[in-house]
Amino acid sequence: MKAAALVIRENKEGIMHLWEETVRKEIPKIRDTEHLVLLNIVPRILDDVAQVLEQSYEKKNLLNDINLDKIKEENIDHGRHRATSANYNEKRIIEEQIILHKTLIITLKNYNAYNEEVGIVLSLVIEKSMSYSAKSFSASLQDMREKLIGTLAHDIRNPLSTALIGLSAVDYKDGEEQVNIIIGMAAKSLKRLSI
Repeated sequence: MKAAALVIRENKEGIMHLWEETVRKEIPKIRDTEHLVLLNIVPRILDDVAQVLEQSYEKKNLLNDINLDKIKEENIDHGRHRATSANYNEKRIIEEQIILHKTLIITLKNYNAYNEEVGIVLSLVIEKSMSYSAKSFSASLQDMREKLIGTLAHDIRNPLSTALIGLSAVDYKDGEEQVNIIIGMAAKSLKRLSI
């Protein structure tokens, strides 16, 4: 497992290049995504995968003792970031992770650093990564929706409240000129709704 971790660390640029090339080819909707946006968090995820492989080498109980806290943090960030990027959905996030998994397997096999234990750890890490990223993506979108709805409700309430207050202040005893001023202000407030 240490050999696999070393291969990942020493070939990070090549892994990222192969991953990016494959993502652009296999996920057409994100083909035009900027290089930096696409790769924003992949280097840190690769470092975390290498670290998990190194930890796994030292652990007796392979699956129960692996610390995935860093993987969780990075993929929560990844999901949040993808939620603010165009053309992303949960399916595409999962597809990115699957492509990363394939890319790591190809690279590790090319360097004779892939075996059954490495495969088990990689599968566990990628499955957890998919879960964290997709959940974070969904939660981020929900937060954005709630904020948008709150903003729209606020923007609608303010002109309506102003118009209602103005119209409730209309007193025909004040004269036609004063009534027309108040009605004009209420109308102006309501016109803001249509802009």
